Amino acid sequence: CAWLSKFQDTNQWLQIDLKEVKVVSGILTQGRCDSDEWITKYTVQYRTNEKLSWIYYKDQTGNNRVFYGNSDRSSTVQNLLRPPIVARYIRILPLGWHTRIAIRMELLLCMNKCT
Repeated sequence: CAWLSKFQDTNQWLQIDLKEVKVVSGILTQGRCDSDEWITKYTVQYRTNEKLSWIYYKDQTGNNRVFYGNSDRSSTVQNLLRPPIVARYIRILPLGWHTRIAIRMELLLCMNKCT
């Protein structure tokens, strides 16, 4: 009931292929449904196709933005992407976790105009 990383270090990532380029405006996360395991913070990378290099989502100062995740396994944490990103591929890179790297997640997509 969650993506579980085999290893517990900051070299792990979860990659999502949206199959086509989309506008992504946010990320929802939860921990593992049947155990006290979750991601507490993470960064995001994206790209529009497999031939391009990965781009880190940046904060207003140009640093890789750190998103804060969960503090329990069941609540949903929403992180909005302002500005939204245009991408086909998204990577979630865990920086901190409770017990073990585990995540349930959903991307928020813009179907019309994102503000």
